[in-house]
Amino acid sequence: MKFAKFDNENPAQRVIVPNGSITSYLRRIWRVGSKDREENNLHHATDACIIAAIDQNVIQKISRLNKYFELFKYSAEDEVIDKITGEISSRADFEQTFEDIEPWKDFGKEVRKRTAHYESPMELRNELIGLENYDEDFRNKTMPIFVSRMPKRSGKGNINKETIRSPKIVEGYVDSKEKPVIARKQRIRLTSIDLKTLYDSPVRETDPALYEILKARLNEFGDKPEKAFGDPSNPVYKPTKNGSQGNIVRSIKVYDTLNSKSGFLINKGKAFVNNGDTIRLDVFKRKNYKGEFEYYFSPIYVHLLNAKKVEILPTPNGRSATEKADFNKNRDENGKIFATEENGFVKQFSLYPNDYVRIYAKNKIIEGYYVGYDINGGKISLIGHDKADKKNIDRVSGGTITSIEHYDISVLGDNYRWI
Repeated sequence: MKFAKFDNENPAQRVIVPNGSITSYLRRIWRVGSKDREENNLHHATDACIIAAIDQNVIQKISRLNKYFELFKYSAEDEVIDKITGEISSRADFEQTFEDIEPWKDFGKEVRKRTAHYESPMELRNELIGLENYDEDFRNKTMPIFVSRMPKRSGKGNINKETIRSPKIVEGYVDSKEKPVIARKQRIRLTSIDLKTLYDSPVRETDPALYEILKARLNEFGDKPEKAFGDPSNPVYKPTKNGSQGNIVRSIKVYDTLNSKSGFLINKGKAFVNNGDTIRLDVFKRKNYKGEFEYYFSPIYVHLLNAKKVEILPTPNGRSATEKADFNKNRDENGKIFATEENGFVKQFSLYPNDYVRIYAKNKIIEGYYVGYDINGGKISLIGHDKADKKNIDRVSGGTITSIEHYDISVLGDNYRWI
């Protein structure tokens, strides 16, 4: 590897590897912001600027500056004598060293402006007006930083979740809105049972006495399961007909609707497991009964990598009678709709984690790196290119999407198409 040559360069050390304390120190001296990893990923660019500007000369100035700080810390005099060496240091030298430690004039200001978040190139270019190192031509060619991410396309993961569930579907089960839904019984520990979960359990009907005991305990502890059932010295005993103390109750069966849809049978149909890791999301277009294109999605799990056909999730139902009839003609005997050409679905592309997309929805544009898909709500989750916090995720419902653009972002992010 060949490095550019600098004046007064020491050939014995071509690369400086500063430690974290030095970069942190310079971050404060140059006022280029705090290293807040929770805020965004642009702090990596700040770090790169700091490290690129460090040489042995800067490190020596840091040492000299620290000495001045100690000498003038408790003195208002213009000159101070070092009690150890007897050297006289002036406040003017201190201020000059503080000024000289910047690689060039307005270095800190330039780094702050270049590593900030911008919505457009014009916004950045307006911020750069007045900086000495930017003539009009260079300023108008400057682009904001666009953070790139490595797409995850390994095709590896867990085939299924670890929890094994009952294969039996509860017949005639309806949710709180009196809507028929798929439910399976699942045994969970009392420390995970709150009043809502308890009410939606078979215990309410099969063992009313135990139900009342559990309900009273939860009410006593403010509906906090850990406090109600987490103390081993205060267990819950199963009530008996003769009034004697029964066995300790550590778990009960509940109706599980959230994890009962997505999965498959194992052990010759004797058990049900949820789907494992999602490898990618296949994106399809289909014309509705009005002749307009709509977008549909099919999550591809590990066990479906070699499947000949994949299911659209969530299963489309339609809103109007005409729309429902349009979907009903494509259902199989289990009510599923598969993304086949015979059913009118045309594949557009596949999305892997960290693929970049721009989505045109009704009255707005949402874009970011793909992070996941909610099969219950039919929503795509995206995170902005420079966002680090998973709380800053945008979710877009498939039913509102009018167009999707898929981008292949380069390593430097310099091929992003700004709008």
